[in-house]
Amino acid sequence: MYSLPSRSSTSLCATMRNLELSTYALMDQAARCKLQFPETALTAVNLTTIQTLNPLESIVIEQGRKEAVTGADWEWWLIGRTSVLGIRVQAKRLYLKSRRFEQLKESNRHGRQVDLLIKEALAARTYPLYCFYSTRLKSTDLKQWNCGTYSQSVQSMGCAIGDARAIRREINSGNLKVPDILQHCRPWSCLTCCPQASGLVQRASAVLADLGRGTGEDFLVPERDRGDIPDYVRLALTRDIRPSIPDNLSHVLVTIEPQESLA
Repeated sequence: MYSLPSRSSTSLCATMRNLELSTYALMDQAARCKLQFPETALTAVNLTTIQTLNPLESIVIEQGRKEAVTGADWEWWLIGRTSVLGIRVQAKRLYLKSRRFEQLKESNRHGRQVDLLIKEALAARTYPLYCFYSTRLKSTDLKQWNCGTYSQSVQSMGCAIGDARAIRREINSGNLKVPDILQHCRPWSCLTCCPQASGLVQRASAVLADLGRGTGEDFLVPERDRGDIPDYVRLALTRDIRPSIPDNLSHVLVTIEPQESLA
């Protein structure tokens, strides 16, 4: 039975780990009722849960969007002691009937969504990332397991992340099946749980660097100085003002290094 993680999940790592499992379960439960949640609904539930369970470390701003212009669903800013990292995220869900991520091939008058995501993310000095929502995976769907922290589990891929440039190569080849896409991915909790580095930004940067090595393209994790952030992120950090965000984004998530780490 699906249920949201309990409020006792005090760390961002624990919240994101639990959301992988609960998203997997929610999509499975919906499929039993012959229903399918759109990506926008799953994203809204997950980001709201992050803020609800980690109110001191996260801020979520929601606004109407024009997603087709940039290809991004939402933007994620990780705020560390001396540096920050911005990520542009496009979410896609698994179509169970075809067992493919069908919407990866979407395009519009502005161009292919994947190209727009990458172009606009790099122009904004943010990292282009896909987030895949999945359920009813088989062990054979995972050609390889890219997470070195947790044991292999299909449920952990309920929310999985992959570099948009690596995913574009599969799109160009017409490879939209589960194993083709998920071979480039790892659980999204890796961004906040991976022990490769200490510190929120450094941890996420290490994971993104690993993902980027599989792109076949030159890449640079766009880590920047703590003061070099957009005005709407700066205003959100005051918690006194609910700023307007770019109208081409549905949400902005801001996560902040826990206070004990900043002391």
